[in-house]
Amino acid sequence: ADSFELTKKERNDFAVMLRAVRAVDTVFPGGGNFLLIRLKGDRAAAAEITDLLLSDHAIYVKDISAKFTDGAGYLRLAVRTADENRRLAQTLAGMRA
Repeated sequence: ADSFELTKKERNDFAVMLRAVRAVDTVFPGGGNFLLIRLKGDRAAAAEITDLLLSDHAIYVKDISAKFTDGAGYLRLAVRTADENRRLAQTLAGMRA
């Protein structure tokens, strides 16, 4: 129960951080330890961000843009520790979508 409550708190805090990121259009309400975000950019932008996060920052996120038909970029983000979530949000803040 304590672990679930901690994950819920970290997920909510992470969502707040992501909403402040200029490249993020929407943070969808999540369950479990994942959040779905829609980027302001298209699928190509999502692919580029995914590649840069992994190659330049050793951060893995899942590009799930192909699951949607609107052409926008979508990322599935794991909710991790507060420090890791902050690092990802700050890194995304420095990118364009």
